[in-house]
Parts: sequence; structure tokens; C-alpha cells
Amino acid sequence: MKKYLATALAALSSICLLLAFGSLQAHAGTVSLYFVSVGGQSVGEYSLYPYYFSIDGSATATPLMCISFTQDINLGDSWTAAVQSITGNAEEEAAWLLNDANFHPGNIADDQFAAWELFDPGVTGPDQTGINAQLAAAASGISNWTLADFANYVLYIPVPGSVSQSFGD
Repeated sequence: MKKYLATALAALSSICLLLAFGSLQAHAGTVSLYFVSVGGQSVGEYSLYPYYFSIDGSATATPLMCISFTQDINLGDSWTAAVQSITGNAEEEAAWLLNDANFHPGNIADDQFAAWELFDPGVTGPDQTGINAQLAAAASGISNWTLADFANYVLYIPVPGSVSQSFGD
């Protein structure tokens, strides 16, 4: 996985899942996403949550967590994404990790790498002990959440072939 801070690449792909805090009812079946910026935290060459996107041309940038680690896109890239509610255990755990990153900023690196590892097994980070602890906390923590808690999170799944790359891979 290439991530260069100089060009501010973020880990996303045509099958990337982006996770956000926000009600599914507030979004249409598909939306247009425009990659605006990254949040500033990084570990080595890897930019971390939050990744900021304009959704449907909004002037307000929305922070999203990338939960896929397979390919890169560049700032300025845009695409169409299907909006979907959380349907699986890994998605529930990713929502827990996003929630933890928001309430415990000191955990952002471990939460981000743990989310990547959920969907791309084999991804390792600089503090695998911390990542493993966050994965265990997420697996345990979701048992305390209700369906209403999970309803507060949505997935943005890029529509294949809709990615418009501004700088190329």
C-alpha cells in the first residue's frame, strides 16, 4: 500500500468501504463523494482518520474512516458511492472503532489500523499489541450496543468504474 504524505494519498479503492457517523435516512441510495483532505495525523507514510469528503457537493467536509487498505486515491478524486446500513459483524466492529477514535483521539492510530485489519487481514501497524487490543475491545464492545446505535453509522461503497482520479495511482 502506497501512502505518501507529500501528495496526501489515502487508502481507498474501487471496493473500499468508508464509514461515517450519520443516519442512513439522511442519505440517498447513492451519493457523489469528493476527496477533500486528510485529518493531519499520520504514522510513517500512512495518513490516518479522519479523511474529509464533500458529499453531494456540500461545502461542509464530512469526516469518514476508510476501512479498506487495498489501493490509493488522491486528493481531488471523486466517485459515486452506494449508501448502505451496517449489516455484518466486521462492519459493527468498525463502527465501534470509529466511535472510539472520535472519543479517544489518542487511539486513532490503533483504531485506524484495526479497522484496516478487519477488512484486509494481514495488515499490520507499528503497534500490533495496541491494534490487537482495539480489535478485542471492538469485538467485546459491540455486545453493549443496540440496533439503534448501529443505525447511527453508514457505509459508503464506491460504485465500480465511477472513480475519477485526479493524479493517477
